[in-house]
Amino acid sequence: MMTTESERRKFHRIQFEAPVSLSQGGEKWVCEIIDISLKGILVSSEGLAFDKDRPVNISVDLSPAAQIEMVAQCSHSNQDHCGFSWIEVDVDSLRHLRRLLELNAGDEKLLQRELGQLILQ
Repeated sequence: MMTTESERRKFHRIQFEAPVSLSQGGEKWVCEIIDISLKGILVSSEGLAFDKDRPVNISVDLSPAAQIEMVAQCSHSNQDHCGFSWIEVDVDSLRHLRRLLELNAGDEKLLQRELGQLILQ
């Protein structure tokens, strides 16, 4: 029996359309979010020209007073999109991300289970 990517995925992703800023070594790019989870983000790759072997700073402005800021590593890419896995996140950003997922996922128990998995990793 074949396992699909969504069945293997431990963290529920939500579609969330918003601009996202990526920066690395003095360079900065703005692209669009495709989806986001407690463990990573998928963005459109149009115009991105970064070193995939080095971490990238990622910033999502949710409002003038709320941002999600994390350091991530490229986990996969193709000509349409790039997937990143978080490697560093501050408490405030994680709180904003959790709230964003709560508002969009519609399943509090699923989110609590995923937070438990994140802590155990």
